[in-house]
Amino acid sequence: MRQRRNGWKWAFLFLLSLNLLILILGWVAVQSLIPETSDTSTSQLEESDNGGEVEEQGQSVAQIETNFSQLNQLINAQDTGGFEVVFDQQGVTLSNTYTVLGQEAGLDMRFIPEATEQGDIRLTKESFSFGPINLPGPQVLEIVQSQGDVPEWLHIDPANEMLQIEMAEMDISEDYYMLAESIDLEHETAQLTLYQR
Repeated sequence: MRQRRNGWKWAFLFLLSLNLLILILGWVAVQSLIPETSDTSTSQLEESDNGGEVEEQGQSVAQIETNFSQLNQLINAQDTGGFEVVFDQQGVTLSNTYTVLGQEAGLDMRFIPEATEQGDIRLTKESFSFGPINLPGPQVLEIVQSQGDVPEWLHIDPANEMLQIEMAEMDISEDYYMLAESIDLEHETAQLTLYQR
């Protein structure tokens, strides 16, 4: 009988040791997955295209591949200033309606998107349509810019007939922001990186 109680004792101690070992290995595995944070590792400096301005970038949290439908939802959930933004296989369309000389005029602008090194999306003019009015591209963009309802994250460059979606300026979260890595028109996908502020 004494042997039998001793057997249970050793089995209990073995199972207890095995559980402790599994807990310790699990804790070590979780700790190795969590990135270390320090003042020097949480930010990196990047030089932008526009003459050496330096911007600080937070720590990368996740790489995200999204389709254009999801990207459209993300952008149109922002304060768009009345614009509807639609990414599709042909490019990007920005649409809005303005009152010109007492008449409603629909504005449709088509662009070719491109991800910049800074993670923004540069939109290069393909075509403009501004109701019955036939105006050159720079004048159309100057009218849009002067209306004052352009969102903060949309930079307009009338002289070069370009727009830039400044991804980091979008109100995604107080703690996170996204940057664009690539835009693939053919497959209607975008590669984004989520950063912690």
